[in-house]
Amino acid sequence: MVQAKSSLFFIIKKMNKKFKNIVIANDTEAFESIINTINDRSKKAVKINKEHFLSSRFLFWEGDNKIVITPFPVEQPILSQAKSIGYKNIENWYPSKIGISLSDAIIKDSVLFDKLKKIIKNNPGIILSSYCYTKKLANLINVLKKENLKFHVDQLPKDKLEWLVGYLGSKVGFRLEMNKLKEIPKPKSFISESKAGIVKSAIWFYKQNKSCVVKAYSGEGGWGVLIIHKNVIFSETDLRKKLRKIFSKDAIWDTGPYVVEEFIYSSDGDENSPSLEVFIDDKGSEITYMCDQIVDPSGAFLGILMGKECLRADTIEKMSKIGNIIGNQYSRLGYRGFFDIDFIISKDGILYPIETNVRRTGGTHVFDLTKKLFGKDWANKTVALSKDLFCYGDKVLLAKEVLNKMSEIIFPIKGKKKGVVVVAVNSHEPYFSFVIFAPNKLDVLDINKKLTSIWNDGTLDVQ
Repeated sequence: MVQAKSSLFFIIKKMNKKFKNIVIANDTEAFESIINTINDRSKKAVKINKEHFLSSRFLFWEGDNKIVITPFPVEQPILSQAKSIGYKNIENWYPSKIGISLSDAIIKDSVLFDKLKKIIKNNPGIILSSYCYTKKLANLINVLKKENLKFHVDQLPKDKLEWLVGYLGSKVGFRLEMNKLKEIPKPKSFISESKAGIVKSAIWFYKQNKSCVVKAYSGEGGWGVLIIHKNVIFSETDLRKKLRKIFSKDAIWDTGPYVVEEFIYSSDGDENSPSLEVFIDDKGSEITYMCDQIVDPSGAFLGILMGKECLRADTIEKMSKIGNIIGNQYSRLGYRGFFDIDFIISKDGILYPIETNVRRTGGTHVFDLTKKLFGKDWANKTVALSKDLFCYGDKVLLAKEVLNKMSEIIFPIKGKKKGVVVVAVNSHEPYFSFVIFAPNKLDVLDINKKLTSIWNDGTLDVQ
């Protein structure tokens, strides 16, 4: 009889759990238009699976007391790890079928959709947090509102200006807005309507003995960015041939307009590609965090470095000034929600904003996880180093196997607040994502060396 009462108490307690957030991991959906430019089915599937696997990073958003809806179930060892470091009240939901759009899949799965309606009804005012405001997400929001449910959306442009998200997130829209802001430094640039226009603009930079970078209208993680270094071009004819060859291999270059601008060579210091995140609501804009990005030579995003010793005071001051100017501009245009600004510091010390990502980013889970573990004063307590795509070998392993192999460096190491948190494991390819914490930069890099030596792989390119 005591056993029956205990079970009943557990069921009632579970039903009465309170949640603050519903996280919708629609990152793949955010890039649907460019993913659909991939004609090769196998390559398209690889890209979709890559984005889907990264969705388990969303477990570490927004603290505790949340439901995280992902395209596929997050492996139990990752969930268990999250709970062991302080996320006590989280649930992972997922649809029975998934394509590119998670928002569509939620609506089509009647069981999941009914669960979603019930949790909102039982938690009035709950916050719906998404990776990006998309047309598909807007549809999901409208369907839920028709049910007379009370909830708040933290990524929702004023007057539902869906086009504004695409515009500000595009390379062209960003450059057009920056040209309106006279106080912000910007490289020389051209907007080209066609691939022929790209060639003409690139030749102009070649004649000026300058390197340039070509940016597709939209892109992600370095995809749709082409750097043309002046020292590898031998003539105008050579430049034309190389560009035509590249354009023929990737459909992302089939749709314009495009930006062609001077390539800014970064400084030789520790700071290479700083970034900051801004949140805008009806009260105004606020900078949430700053970090240094880790990128490969092609400009592809690898991870971030944030916390103590990662940015100089003068860099922080310059970034804050520019971040507030751009935040105010985007607020006036009607954008509401999160976005980040990527910068580069030139060899002569000029800080250039080079793009905005009008969505959450690869830094969101790092920042939120750091806050969860170290509190509001995290910037004075720890250093965090992340990598989204760490290749550990040739054979695909289960999450349990990945964690077991690194048990000696898994957070917390010997009860101390340092070590590796594995935030995602790819079930299709030999990759996982991680965040390393340590009291200082040297200790973070030391743990990173241990991690890479365990897997007998190369080290991150971090100085």
